[in-house]
Amino acid sequence: MSEILFAGRWYLVVQLFGLAALPLTRAWLRHLPDRGYGLSKALGLLLAGWLYWMLGTFGWLHNTSGGVCLALALLLGAGILLQVVRNPRSDDTGARQSTVPWRIILMSEAVFAIAFVAWCLVRARMPDIMTAGGEKWMESAFLRAILRSDGFPPHDPWMSGFGISYYYFGYVIVAMVTQLAAVPPAIAFNLAVAMLFALVCQGAYSLVFNLIAAGDERRDRAAAPGHLVGGLLGPLLLAAMGNLEGLLEVLYARGHGASRLSQWFAQRFWPWLDVRSINTPPGSAAQGGWIPSRFFWWWQASRVVHDYSPLGETQEVIDEFPAFSFILGDLHPHVLALPFILLAIGLALNLYLGVRHGAVKGQQGGGLIRWLQAWPFTTWEFVLAALCLGGLGFLNTWDFPIYLFVVAAALALAVMGRERRPLRDVLTGAVLVFGALAVAGVLVYLPFWLGFQSQAGGALINLFNATRLPQFLVMFAPLLFINAALVISAARQVHVRVLSVVAWTLAVLSAIAALIALLVGVMILMIRLGDVPPTGVASYVWAWLTGASVAGLGEGDIRGIVAQALVRRLTNPWTAVGLLALLSGAVLTLVHRLGGAATSSVNAAAEPRPLGQDFVLLLIATGALLTVSVEFVYLRDHFGTRMN
Repeated sequence: MSEILFAGRWYLVVQLFGLAALPLTRAWLRHLPDRGYGLSKALGLLLAGWLYWMLGTFGWLHNTSGGVCLALALLLGAGILLQVVRNPRSDDTGARQSTVPWRIILMSEAVFAIAFVAWCLVRARMPDIMTAGGEKWMESAFLRAILRSDGFPPHDPWMSGFGISYYYFGYVIVAMVTQLAAVPPAIAFNLAVAMLFALVCQGAYSLVFNLIAAGDERRDRAAAPGHLVGGLLGPLLLAAMGNLEGLLEVLYARGHGASRLSQWFAQRFWPWLDVRSINTPPGSAAQGGWIPSRFFWWWQASRVVHDYSPLGETQEVIDEFPAFSFILGDLHPHVLALPFILLAIGLALNLYLGVRHGAVKGQQGGGLIRWLQAWPFTTWEFVLAALCLGGLGFLNTWDFPIYLFVVAAALALAVMGRERRPLRDVLTGAVLVFGALAVAGVLVYLPFWLGFQSQAGGALINLFNATRLPQFLVMFAPLLFINAALVISAARQVHVRVLSVVAWTLAVLSAIAALIALLVGVMILMIRLGDVPPTGVASYVWAWLTGASVAGLGEGDIRGIVAQALVRRLTNPWTAVGLLALLSGAVLTLVHRLGGAATSSVNAAAEPRPLGQDFVLLLIATGALLTVSVEFVYLRDHFGTRMN
């Protein structure tokens, strides 16, 4: 019974953070049809967390529940003060100054409550960390270390006398809720997982609802039933849906039929697909049931890509997805950051809609001075944007530059979509926004950056491993088909030619190949000059050219081994080709749509298009760019492969 009370207190405390942030949310995200209501809890947790951490870092409050209450009071006070002193812009009238329709609030809260209760039940069914450990011991240690620290930075649980050198902001936020809800850390860990699941569901619902409602020309229909129901696609696709590996596990457990055809198919299909643990014919291992009986079978869904070294050795590749992480019950930074990533996308969408509606100035012409005069943020809006985007660097560092790019690109798209401007001026504005928010985002979290040391050591060329298309489709097929269908539909509306997409895809692929060849040439030259030791990828390239020994193979024919690895790489280009085609299609569609923006603004008879579609195309292009990048480069860390 006490566990139910703990869950109830946790739910109410999270609601407090949302209510404290509501005045700021409505003023800041006012261009969204729901006025940012579905993102208010994430914003409240982040801003209160920043106040709590920053004031604790300077010793101005103690790491106690009283300190949390002070941070909440300051957040609420800032929102109320802003409402009192703020002068709304003259174009912020009508529907954008009205209250949020009650149906939107009820639907958003229903999504949050149902998701929270559902995942509390899931975690109650499997609360321990012994079997599905993952990195939970580290995560639990960080949470407890923060709860036991008097201030910030918190004590490192492994290095007595030192602060944690890690992106630990997510654990500060969880510890903050833990203290205010008065929940034991062991129970707080699982309640935090349920909270994150609910926040992701609510945030995804808010974004999809806002995209649908923004596309409706009648702004008074924001709370239309179709918009409210359509928003449910967000949590379904992002938080609840997995990849296709679970279906493959069921088919594998069922085994093959008695016919020769089914046996022949099983003998060839599973080795060809080559997903580890199910890459041999079922045979006697098949149980004939619908539920796989292999121990920890669901873990394989996060390891569907199978890489090999040039010597044919297996190299692990991690490809987790939100549903897997929530089932695992993980509190790793990439999971802790998810609600705040959605907040950053909401910020980008709010800015995009504000410029498109004319409520945000965007740009007024060429030149740096004139652009600065039309700066798209007020001072307080810029500070909030810096806090939200900079917080991603403290939550999960590599998310910071990604969503800086999304915000800057969204502004550029909105400016070009509203009026015809020289591309140079638009790009200048986007770069200025990116740079200003990057600098400000670091400055507002400066105490963290001063003590942070990363294991990342630059980028390396992915010379040998191409993601096989069948394995990529196991991971992304449902989302890939949805995105491809949307790009094709949008491209047909503006008459983008297939030959143009093919030409750009081949051109980009050729440019990447030429760049990799150049980098390999530079690497070889540096090895010859003695500036770089032949290690990692360089050792294989050097051995291929000279016949030197690698990995204890002696003086054997390493050239043949490396040549086979390169052939395997070159004969599996289809994932890269498909992603570059998706990227090219999205970009060309945007170019065609934006090129006709000035004409359509003059020609009242022009074909209307959903307002948010350009923004969606931007997100698709960004996703394609991110996923295709690891086909050619990966971050260097102590693993030495593209595992992470």
